[in-house]
Amino acid sequence: MDKLLVLGGKPIGSCDIVNYANHKGVYTVVTDYLPEDESPAKKISNEAWDISTAEVEQLCDRIKQDGITAVFTGAHEFNILRNIEICERLNLNFYTSSDIYSQLSNKQIYKSIFEHAGMPKIREFHKGSYQDIDYSDIIYPVVVKPVDGSGGVGVKKCFSEAELKKNAALAGLVSNYGNVLVEECLSAPEVTIFYIVQDGKIFLSAMGDRITYSFDDDVIPLPVLYTFPSIHLEAYTHLFNEKVISVLSNLGVENGMLFIQAFWKDEKCYIYDIGYRLTGTQEYNLLSEICGYNPLEMLVDYSLTGHMGNVDVERLVNPFFNGKKAAIVTFLMRPGTIYKFEGVETIENMNGVVKFVLNHEVGEIIPKSALGTLVQVSARAFVIAKTMEEVWDTVRTIRNTFSVIGNDGEVLDIKIV
Repeated sequence: MDKLLVLGGKPIGSCDIVNYANHKGVYTVVTDYLPEDESPAKKISNEAWDISTAEVEQLCDRIKQDGITAVFTGAHEFNILRNIEICERLNLNFYTSSDIYSQLSNKQIYKSIFEHAGMPKIREFHKGSYQDIDYSDIIYPVVVKPVDGSGGVGVKKCFSEAELKKNAALAGLVSNYGNVLVEECLSAPEVTIFYIVQDGKIFLSAMGDRITYSFDDDVIPLPVLYTFPSIHLEAYTHLFNEKVISVLSNLGVENGMLFIQAFWKDEKCYIYDIGYRLTGTQEYNLLSEICGYNPLEMLVDYSLTGHMGNVDVERLVNPFFNGKKAAIVTFLMRPGTIYKFEGVETIENMNGVVKFVLNHEVGEIIPKSALGTLVQVSARAFVIAKTMEEVWDTVRTIRNTFSVIGNDGEVLDIKIV
C-alpha cells in the first residue's frame, strides 16, 4: 500500500490533499508540531505525527522506518522547501527540484529573468541586503518586500524614509537571505494567471481579475474577489503568454502548476509575484468543475507515481472556461477569537456555489499581527454561472449571508459592498 506523508495539517489545501489520497485508498500520515485539535488534516488522516516540518533529519529517519512512499505538502513556502529537501535526500518523487524552485521563488532572480525575456518590469529602487539601501534616490511611496516568502508576510507600503528604514529591516528579517526589494508602488488593476505543466508541456489554464480591499495605508491590499475569465485574457494571450511559456521552458519546468500575480496597466502585464506551487485561492475547485482536471490531484499523483495523473490536460485545458463565468469570493476578518460562523449551510446549498471552504475553526484566535496577510482570509466560496450577471447576483447574496462572530458577539468579518 502507498503511504503518503503530508507536511503540515493546517495550511490551506492540506485537508483537500488528505481527502483525495484517502479516496484513492492511500494510507495518509500528517505531521507538524501542532496538537491534533489545531491541525485539521490530522483529524482526517490515518495517522498523525507530532514532528515539526523543520526537523528534516528526524523526518527522513521516520519516513524510512515507517515505509512512507511519498511526501507532499500544500500552499506553504517553508514546507515546500522542506518537502524538496526530503525528496531529494530519499530519492522520492516531487514535481520540482531545489535548483528550479529556488529560481522561481526568489523575486530578485525571477524578475531579472522575465525582464530579459521582454516582460514589462515594475521600477526598482533597490534589490539586495536591507542594510545596503541608498535612500537618496527613492521616490515615495514604495513597496518593500522580502525577496522570498509568501502570504503577504513582510510586505509593506512606505511613504517616507523613516517608514522604509523600519519596514526594510523587518522584511530583511523575514527573508531567508536577508534580502529585500524596494519597488514603485504601482496603482493599477490586478490579475492572477495560472499555468499547468504536464510532461514538459506548459499550458495557460486560467486568468482572473483580482479585486482587492485595503485596510490601511501601510499594508498591502488583500483579495476579496476573483472573477474568471479575466477581461484582459485575450490581450494577455496575444502579448505575453508565449514569453512566459518560453521562460518556464528554458528554466526546465517539466511538471507542476504555477501562478503569477501582476498589475495590468496600459495593456502591459507587470509581474510582482510568482508561485511554483498550489495556491491559497484553491482555484482547482473551479478547474475541476469547468474543465475536468484538478491540479491539486495531479500534483498528489505525481508524488505517488512520478506522473501528473492520467488526465490529458492538453485536451481539457481552456482558460476561457468553455464559455462559463466564475468567481472566487474571499471573506476577510478582523483580529479576534472566532465564536461561530453564520450562514455556511445556506451558502453551501445555493445554486451556483460549487464549494464553500472555511479557512479557520471555531475557537481560533486571529492576532493583530495578521493584519495585511492572508491569515485574515476566513473563508472562500467558489461560484460558477452562465453569465457574469448571474455570478454577481450570487456573490452579493453570499456576502449578505455569511458572518464571523467573535466571543463578545461582535461581527468580525469585514463587509465588502
